[in-house]
Formats: sequence, C-alpha cells, structure tokens
Amino acid sequence: MKRIAILLVFLATSATAMLAQNLSVKGTVYDFDTAEPLSPAAVQIYQISGTDSTYIGGASTDDDGVFVINNLKAGNYVARVSFLGYDNADKNFSLRSGTTTTDLGKITMRGGQMLDEVAISAVVAKVQMINDTVMFNSAAYKLPEGSSVEDLIRKLPGVQIGSDGNITVNGKTVSRILVNGKEFFNDDKTVALTQLTADMIEKVKAYEKQSDLARQTGIDDGEEETVLDLQVKKGMAKGWFGNLSVGGGAPLQKEGFDVAALYQVNASLNRFDEDKQFTIMGSASQSSGGMGGFGGMRMGGGVGMGMGGMGMGGGFGGMAGGGGGVNKSYSGGANFAMNLGKEVSSDNYQYEVGGSVNWSHSDNQSSSKSSSEQWYTGGMHTYSNSISSNNSGSESLSGQLRIEWNKDNYTSLLFQPQFSYSKSNSGSESESKTFNKDPYQYAFAPLDTTTVYSASYNPNNLDLDPYASYLDSLNDALWNSQHSLNKSNNVSKSASGNLQFVRRFGNRGRNVSVRGTYNYSNQTGDQYQRNYQITSNNVISGGFGGGSGMGSGSGMGGGMGMGGGATTVQRDTTDLKRLNDNPSDRVNWSVQATYSEPIATGTYLQFSYQFQYSKQNSDRATYDINNDTWGNPWNQPQWIYEDNEKVLNQTLSTNSYYYNLDQTAQIQFRKNATDQSYNFTVGLSVLPQYSKMNYTGMGVVDTLLERTVFNWTPTVQFRYRVTRQEQINIRYNGRSSQPQMSQLLDIRDNSNPLRVSSGNPNLLPTFNNQLSLGYQKYNPVTMGSFNVNASVSNTLRQIQNKTTLLANGGTESRPENMDGFWANWNSNLNLTYNYTFPDDRYSIMSNTTGSFSHQEGWASVVGQEAQLRKTNTTGANENLSAEYRDDYLTVSLDGSLRYQHSTNDLQPERNMDTYDFSYGTSLMAYIPWRNMRLGSDLNMNSRRGYDAEMNTDELIWNASLSFSFLKGNKASLSLAAYDILHQRSTVNRSMSATSRTDTENKNITSYFMATLTYRLSLMGDRNSRAQLRGNMGGMGFGGGMGGFGGGMGGGMPMGGGGFGGGGFGGGMGGRF
Repeated sequence: MKRIAILLVFLATSATAMLAQNLSVKGTVYDFDTAEPLSPAAVQIYQISGTDSTYIGGASTDDDGVFVINNLKAGNYVARVSFLGYDNADKNFSLRSGTTTTDLGKITMRGGQMLDEVAISAVVAKVQMINDTVMFNSAAYKLPEGSSVEDLIRKLPGVQIGSDGNITVNGKTVSRILVNGKEFFNDDKTVALTQLTADMIEKVKAYEKQSDLARQTGIDDGEEETVLDLQVKKGMAKGWFGNLSVGGGAPLQKEGFDVAALYQVNASLNRFDEDKQFTIMGSASQSSGGMGGFGGMRMGGGVGMGMGGMGMGGGFGGMAGGGGGVNKSYSGGANFAMNLGKEVSSDNYQYEVGGSVNWSHSDNQSSSKSSSEQWYTGGMHTYSNSISSNNSGSESLSGQLRIEWNKDNYTSLLFQPQFSYSKSNSGSESESKTFNKDPYQYAFAPLDTTTVYSASYNPNNLDLDPYASYLDSLNDALWNSQHSLNKSNNVSKSASGNLQFVRRFGNRGRNVSVRGTYNYSNQTGDQYQRNYQITSNNVISGGFGGGSGMGSGSGMGGGMGMGGGATTVQRDTTDLKRLNDNPSDRVNWSVQATYSEPIATGTYLQFSYQFQYSKQNSDRATYDINNDTWGNPWNQPQWIYEDNEKVLNQTLSTNSYYYNLDQTAQIQFRKNATDQSYNFTVGLSVLPQYSKMNYTGMGVVDTLLERTVFNWTPTVQFRYRVTRQEQINIRYNGRSSQPQMSQLLDIRDNSNPLRVSSGNPNLLPTFNNQLSLGYQKYNPVTMGSFNVNASVSNTLRQIQNKTTLLANGGTESRPENMDGFWANWNSNLNLTYNYTFPDDRYSIMSNTTGSFSHQEGWASVVGQEAQLRKTNTTGANENLSAEYRDDYLTVSLDGSLRYQHSTNDLQPERNMDTYDFSYGTSLMAYIPWRNMRLGSDLNMNSRRGYDAEMNTDELIWNASLSFSFLKGNKASLSLAAYDILHQRSTVNRSMSATSRTDTENKNITSYFMATLTYRLSLMGDRNSRAQLRGNMGGMGFGGGMGGFGGGMGGGMPMGGGGFGGGGFGGGMGGRF
C-alpha cells in the first residue's frame, strides 16, 4: 500500500511538472476598423523578468486570424503582434500552472498609434523564424555609422552577394527587394542596396512572395519568388536621402582601346513621406564590360550607387559597361510611388499610383575573336576563324505608369500604360577565314601571318625557308575569306498598355477577372554593307587531309593543296556593296477572361479564355551600289553615294504581311490542403491558331501562305511541405509551338554566297516536355540549407538546320524536323549546401552542378547524301567556398572546377575535353577608425582543352582601400586596383550537334579607380534621429572622426556609448 501511495504521489508530481512545462496561449487578431481577421499576422512571445525580456517563440495566424503557441512555462509574458501596414500591438498576460490554455481573446490592430504597454530591452535575437519567414533583426548586427543596406545584408547568416550583384538566401536567388512590402524603384535590387542606409532598417525579412494572381484571387498557384523585404524603422520613413559619387581612374592596360581615362559620376536624391516615395537619379561614366567587383565583395559603405534597370552602371567595383569593350554612357531618371485614399486592407489602399521616366545615351567600342570547327560526312571538317570590331551608339527614352484602384477588398482595377522611343547606330568591321585543315598547326593566330611558327625559327637568325614553308601551308589550307564593313541606323517607337479588372465574391477563391492588352511598335532602319569575298570552288570527293595534295599553287586562280579529296578549280572574288531599307510595324491586342470556382474546401476549378490578334508588315528594299570608291579605304569607309548609283535589286527586295489569330482555352484543377501541407494543380490548354502570310520577293510574286493548327499544353504541379522548413516540388510542363512563317517559305536566299539559306514548307509543330524536381530544407538553428534541383527535357520534332558544305567553303542551311523521342534532350542536376557554424563566424558553401545533353542534326557535302550527326556533351561544375567573418574581418577561400566532355559519332577522333579551374582567397578588414576597410583577393584561373592561344593560366589580383570622414561618416573615399598583373581574359565555348565555337571578348580588365562619395541622410523626425544617434554610440565603432568609440561598453545590451563622434553615445541598445 505504501508503494502504491508513493507511486501515486510520483505520478501526480510528474503530471503537475509536465503540465507546467506544456502551457499554451491562443488568440485572434482582427483589423480594428473592418473587424476582419488578419492573416498571416506574426505573433512573438517574450517572457518578462523585471525590466528585461527574453524571446521565447512565435507563430502566425491562420486564415481566420487565430494563433496558438504551445510548450510555454508558467510566468509573465507579453505578446507582440505585427502585420505589414499596421502598427504593432502588445498584450501582457500571465500563465499559471493548472491552466492548460489561456485565451487572450481579440487583439485588434490599427494604424496611427503605438501601444507601449511594456518596454523590453535585451539582447536582440539575430534571426527569428516566423511561419515561412526568416526575419533578421538589424539591431543585432554591429555596423559603423553610415553603412549601407548592402553592408547589413553581407553580415546576415545564410545570405550571399555575388560579384555579379546577385543575392541568394539559403541557396535561393532573390528576385526582388521590397521596402515595407512595396516595390522600390521598379524592383531594382542595386538601387535598394546602395541608396538606403542600414540605420533606417529595423528588420530584414526573407520569404516566398506569392504571385499577383494568387494574392488577388486567394488561390495558391504555386508561382512564388524569393524576396527580401526591408522594414523601415518607425518614424524613419519620412525625410530626404541621397548620394553623390565621383570616381576617376585609368586603364593599366588598354587592350587595344584608345581610352586614356575611366570615370563615373552618380547622383541621386530620394524623398520618403510614409506612403509616398520620390526618386531622381543621374549618372555619367566611361567604363568597360570587364570591370567587375572582386572576390564577390563590391565596396559598400555607401560608396557605390548602382542604377541597374535604368542602365546607369553599377556601384563601386561594379561599373557595368554594356556587356563588353568600352562603354561611355549618360542617363537620368525619375520614379515615384504613392498610396492615396483610405486603406481598404492590410496590403492595399484605395488608390495606388506609381511610375517612372528614364533616359539614357551610350557609345560602345567592342572587339572579339572566335574559332570554330564544323563536322560533316565522310570524316570531313572545316575550321573558321574570325575577328571583329564594333562601334555603336544608342539613345532611348521610356516611361511607364501604374494606377490601381481598390474599391474594397473584393474589387480592383489596374491600368499600366508604357511608351518607349530609341534610336541607334553602329559600324563594324570583321574578317573571317575558313580552312580545310587545323590552322593552329601553322600559326598561333591564323588571321595574322606574323605568328606563323617554325621549328627552327629564331628572331635573331631568321630562317626564311621553314618560315615560308609554314606560310605556304597555311595559305594552302585556306578555303575562303571574307572582309566585311557594316553600318546601320535604326529608330524604334512603341506604345502599350494593359487593363485588368478583378472581382472577388464572398466565398474564398470565387472570383472573375478580365484583362486586355494593346501594343503598337514601329521600326525604321537603313543598313549599309560591303562584303569582299575570296572563294575557292572545289570538286569535293572525299575527306580532307590524309593524302597527297591535288594542287600546289596559291593566289588568284592557283591550286590549293586540299589533300585526299578536294581539287581546286578556281579562285573567285566578289565585292558586294548593298543598302537595305527595312521599315516594319506591328500591332497586337488581346482579351482574356478568367473565372475561378471553389468546389470544396481548398479545391478550385479555374476556367480561362483568351483571344489574341496580331499583324505585322515588313517592306525591305535592297539596293546595289555602283560606286567603286564607296567604302574605301577600309579603315575610313565613306558611306556616300549618289542617287543614280543606287539600283534597286528586285530579287533581294521583299515585302511580307503577317496576320495571326490565336485562341487559348484553359481549365485547371487546384487542390490546397487545409493545413497548407501541400497543393496540387493539373491543367490543360488548347490553342487553335490561324496564320496567314502574303510574301513577295526572292524570285516569287504574291505568295499567299495560310496555316491552321491546333496545339495543346498540359501542366502538372505538386508541392509538399514536409515541415515549414522542408518541402518538395514537382512540376511538369508541355508546350507545343509552330515554326516561324518565314521558315515555311520555299525560297532560296543566296544574297551572301557564303551563307545561303532556304525554307521548308513541310515543317511540323514541335512539342517540348519538361519535368523538374526540387527539394529544399532549411535549418533555422544552424542557418544551414540543402537544396536539390533536377530537370530533364526533350523536344519532339525539334527544328534543326540541315547544313550542307558548298564547293566554295560556304554553307547552305535548311530547317528540318528531327525524328525520335530522344533526338534532342538534356538533363541537369544542381546540389547546393550552406552551413553556418553556431557562433555565426564560420560558414561553408558548396554548389555542385551536373549536366548532359544529346543533340542530333543533319550534315552533308554538296552532291552527297546527308548523314545524321549525334553530339553528346557532359558537364560537371563544383564551387566550394569557406568564409570567416566577424565585426572586423572577412576572409574567404574559394575553389571551382568546370569540366566539359563532348563526343561526335561522325568525328570520334575529335572528342574534346575542356577544363576551367580556379582557386584563391579574398580578404576584407574593417578598422573602426574612420570606418576604414582594406580589401584584397588573389585568384588563379586556368583553362585547358581550348584552341592553343586560349589555353592560359591567369593570376588575378585586386586590392582596395576605403575610409570615411566628416560627421556621421557622410563622406567616403575609396581606392581600388583591378587585375594588377594584367592577366584576365574572357573565353567561352559553345557546342551544337554540328560544331563547336570558342569566343574571346576584349575588355579593359586591368585598371585603377578612386571614388569620392557624399551621403545625404535627413530621415525621420527629430526624436527618431536623436534616438538613432544614441543607439549608434553602443555599436562599438564610435562615430565619424572621433576615434574608436564604444570602448568596452560598445555593443553591450545597455549601450555604454563611447567618446567617438564628439559625445557620449547613449540609449538602450536592442530596444524594440
């Protein structure tokens, strides 16, 4: 009996203890004005102990505004509720043992008032996980005064900013940066990073943002994008801020460009007024496409001012130059956004208006060279080498407006008009040669005979006989050459708009939407061309190489030693001088109606119908120029001719009229689990299409071509959430598409004897299948993530050009459908792993990619049967990095390897392997005095398996220094040198079923820059700025020019201040 009594006492005590450890709290969150439930509102629980508090946990409200938080202990708490567009709401409560669940009842939220029931000061949590949102508290990260948002983002665990400016959060690419949940400067990521200062930001949220359709209709369509949402501090969303940045430098190596100086000037002024935003920006720069940030670390601290989508260049160390060469650009723009009228819901105001106007002008110089190899039947292959230079200029003006009217929570109307005007001009010169043997047997650079190499060549004792022998061999291998000059002028105008109406009904998910679009565009342009061609017409009877030459002469009309199967008949020269006048205009409009009906809880049917009309008219007039001096000399072309020297070429002039009527009918079935654990979508679209084209030209008169086709497209999408931090995505898409009308014309275009093309009226539609699988897992405790993405796709009846080698060494192409389910397919696998160690200082990242592609195509030699060619390409890529970062130092070690293996069944001896590998380190040291930063990186980049002159080892070294001055670190000076050892180059390889091509673009990669920046910041009211200055004293860096500041107290929970910045820092660090 005694034992039983002891057992009962033990069980009762255990039950009481378990009950004490498993208390719960629940409540319901409502809008104060509308009494509607708010979802998903974030609820955070803090335990109160005296004047301190500790964050315990959190949850989000469901569709009915209800939240439940379990596993709490007895004690005193405060619940803080936050929701985008609303003031936070705090509610005190206590939990007592014996009461399993405490109901807080209704918690209402509204704007205009802050409920300060309790002051909580503690060490702020760096990262919080609330439902599907990762939230970083900016107060937990020590930053010098004057730091930019980019500096803050770089310190967040699991967040990476690449040298190209792309941002990833736990392996997912960020598509947009929002400010208080709203667009900021057309969603330009660079502007948000560099224009806003870190001291304005209270929280940084990372989450998956639903599509506009899902948010408007209330139906999760699975279309999401990863965004960063910058939450501005209360009272800091009002005021002026901006940047003025002036930079200058010079190339350390000009790479053939006549450029004495590089410069960049950027200016911006922004005005925030709660729900209104205004921005004016301008820039001028002379930079190069090879200019990029080093070590993935663009200098922050307010130094840069990228303009992104406006085409205004990038931030410091990221002066984008237009994709290659040297670019001189000027640009300006203005942007505004405002909310007007009453707030009809948490995300929408009665009127939301925004727009932008952008102007830009650019001049570009570029240069490139390429080498390629083409494979044909009978073991034959040709080699082509080309060099080109280009000068171009452009000017554009564009504008857009967004007007949204929300009558209430159920009815909205959106209007988005746009316009653009641009004009451009370009002039280019190129030289290309085609060989029947590998020219690299005889020369490092086959287009430059001074590089011909001989086994006995000595610059001090020139042996002419071996030199001449190699020169003759290179000349004998030459099949054709072409020297081209081009000049063009173009003007383009467009206007477009779309109007969308959405009406939601009482039942969640029942809605109807109507959308209309209109677009008009007009283009006019003249193109002047001069092509000087030397061709050798040959009788081909077998493969190249491997036999004795059939001829030995060279020069005009002489023989060419083709070897084994090609006999030189004669050498011809052609000098083509032409002018093309090609105006065109296009009009299209469409109307679409969509209706969604809930048929059960979380189950929907959606019906959609779209009608689209388009027409396009093109009228190309081609003229031959009878002027022997036109375009001479080559390096100074004179594009002048008399009207009587311009003769219309009736054969090459064309007129075409396109007319299309497209219809799309779609039905989709969607199932969303009530607990949000999964959603499933299956749909089918049918697309009847009618096309008509009237064509005149190329020897045909009034050819009328009509075509009626019926396409269909299936869609399957499934997403399963194992937990809130782990999910699986499966998606299948099928798409049917038609050949272009121009491909269906049975016309042979031989206007360029070396590039002849023809159409095929028997082409069939293609059908593309794509299956993708994704797995993501995120650990909020370790800030680690693991992502797997795999995909496989194929195209039935893929349209490939059948290439025929002509007697002059040129080619003729004709589109053909390929047979077989696996005729053209590819697969990809990507594995990404990120892990941050518990103390947040060490992190590792691995990205592994594998790919395989199978391509088939037809190839033939004139007079012979075409043969099927199959090319398989296997690729593997590994990027591994390890990083250490604290408040004063960031060090990273990086290594990468890219391998590509290609095989071709008709040329097994031409199987190719290429290797690109690099390794190195980067360092950024932060010194509190004057916010000084020292940066450097050193990387070895190597290539193997390319053409001889492209196989290189390049040691790339960059270094930088920056520091701040003036009160509040408002001014910054940065010095940087890039590619100090002058070794960087840009090489790329592309593969197809019939060829491989290696391309190298010239850029100025070696240069130095000095940049001076002044930052203006008058944000927040007087109290907010005073509190901000007080908090900065506890950041450990001090302020401005006053020394280190912060002392032992800097960064501690209660502030502690410091002597930097001309006063004692104060305030309560970490207060929320």
